[in-house]
Amino acid sequence: MSGQQTQFKAEFEAIFNSITDAIVFTDAKRQIVLVNPAFTKTFGYHLEEVSGRTTQIIYANPESYFNQGKTRYNETTLNSKTVYENEYRRKDGTLFPGETLGTQVKGENGELLGFLGAIRDLTERIETHKKLQDKIKEYELSQKLLKESEERFRALHDASLGGVIIHDGGLILDCNQGLSDITGFTNEELVGMDGLKLIAPDFLEIAIKKIKAGYSEKYEVEGVRKDGSTYPLSIRGKNISYKGRKARVITFQDITKEKQVENALREREEYFRNAFETNPDPVILAKLEDGSIIDVNTAFVQATGITRLEAVGHNSEQLNLWQDKGLRETFREQLQTHGEIKNLEADFNAVGGQVRTALVSARLITIKEEPCILITTRDITTEKEAERALIEMDQMKSDFISIAAHELRTPLTAIIGYTELILNTVGHTNQLSEEKKRDFLHEILSRGDALNRIIDDVLNVSRIESGQPLPLDLQKTSPLDLIDKTIEFYQLHDSRHCFRLELSDEIKETKLFIDRQRICQVLENLLSNAVKYSPKGSEIVLTGSLQPEGWQIAISDQGIGMSQEQLNRIFDKFYRANASSNLAPGLGLGMSIVKHIIEAHGGKIRVDSTEGVGTTVTFNLPNPAA
Repeated sequence: MSGQQTQFKAEFEAIFNSITDAIVFTDAKRQIVLVNPAFTKTFGYHLEEVSGRTTQIIYANPESYFNQGKTRYNETTLNSKTVYENEYRRKDGTLFPGETLGTQVKGENGELLGFLGAIRDLTERIETHKKLQDKIKEYELSQKLLKESEERFRALHDASLGGVIIHDGGLILDCNQGLSDITGFTNEELVGMDGLKLIAPDFLEIAIKKIKAGYSEKYEVEGVRKDGSTYPLSIRGKNISYKGRKARVITFQDITKEKQVENALREREEYFRNAFETNPDPVILAKLEDGSIIDVNTAFVQATGITRLEAVGHNSEQLNLWQDKGLRETFREQLQTHGEIKNLEADFNAVGGQVRTALVSARLITIKEEPCILITTRDITTEKEAERALIEMDQMKSDFISIAAHELRTPLTAIIGYTELILNTVGHTNQLSEEKKRDFLHEILSRGDALNRIIDDVLNVSRIESGQPLPLDLQKTSPLDLIDKTIEFYQLHDSRHCFRLELSDEIKETKLFIDRQRICQVLENLLSNAVKYSPKGSEIVLTGSLQPEGWQIAISDQGIGMSQEQLNRIFDKFYRANASSNLAPGLGLGMSIVKHIIEAHGGKIRVDSTEGVGTTVTFNLPNPAA
């Protein structure tokens, strides 16, 4: 607070406290807000005893209090001032007659803020009147003087908390101490002065027009003090009869403090607007009564595709925002019951026909005495998808453990079984033939290799999960030799399918720096999948050619194919495209490992498939070594 503001506040309090009439200020409900020392002296009540209570406490007759409310404190008398007599009651119960000057206190927009009452104890005056009844001439004279005194009192009291001027043609005839306090001039300097000198030059034309027009409402100009400084000034004038002549009473009120409050409110409103507009979450401001939207922020427009113009005046039902209409009603009921809602999970229709999941929070607020709802929504669709993916991954890992146990047990059972058969014939006359022993040992070796491949897959996935690169033993290798040997193996061991090679001439002379064992693992995995998912008698084709990005190898089958959903997840760990079928046992690690092997070589891999037609897996390796 500036020094001038501090001085003004001190002077205001001094004036308020020095007024001899009992002054009471109430809010619009006639509840007491402020009283002066004269009020305490007159009624015996201190402010803390009456603050928040209605003025009925000082009325001798409660009925009179209600009658005054009907006749003087209502909309029809909103712009009037009234003087009336009434019987009042002190704290000690004694009664006294009083004269009250009541006036409404209004804001800049004309809204009713409260009432200001000045109460004068008439006990002494009434006794004086009784004594003067026998003195007719003195009584008539006193009445004339009293009338002039009352006119002056009413004129000056209109601005008892500010300055008052009574002027004729601009010449100041009389003024109160409040004007001196505001302007810095003494009363002697002010009386006889041209009152327009108290108005800043830029606002003189406005003031002159108001005076000539007899304007009686408040208006604002800039005032000038004796030291030349200016200040925001509220003026209100009224034509009156003063000492038998026409005059005009002007009230001056320094509104510096009000302007500061107004500016603070404007800044606060701007802060709220900025916070509302820049909030990254969609925010809605709506009426409680019907849910009609008052305003939305930019994030709402971006999330829903509904413009601010389209949203304002409509409710969420009309805009089709809620997926579950029943949940919208539950939301409104809970809000009206509890006054606020925190983190209600709901689905909403969003831009582009999407359905998004959000946490909705809301609370009741009041704007211009109307109950409203402030709603914020936080999109948690991504978090919900991640949560579902995590649950699904946990389920896949559980399935993996179960499948891994089965996949490990199957070759182990065979190994143990064949070994027991061989051991049981040792030392017996019923010996196995050498050919039979060789077959059993080949089976044991084959099942051991299967176990080794399962363990290798698990170890490879472990390395990938921990962020370690797959170790590569890069050697100059002939891709033709690698492909021939792999295809030859399948041709020897699988008579149910037809295998065909389509290789360009360049591949016969090509040497690549690759990990022979890893690329062999890729070919075996892809051929194995083609065999598993292709019908008997169908053809499996392996093609190889030189492309700008390197050597491209593709393996195509005429199998059952895959859906788009299966294609999207084909490289996920633990994912098995036909997990419910016994057609293709496995751990669901093969394609994930294949992808990492190809990428570790600097290549790329893709899968094209059509359900009921077949699948083609294509990968490329870097250009041949020089």
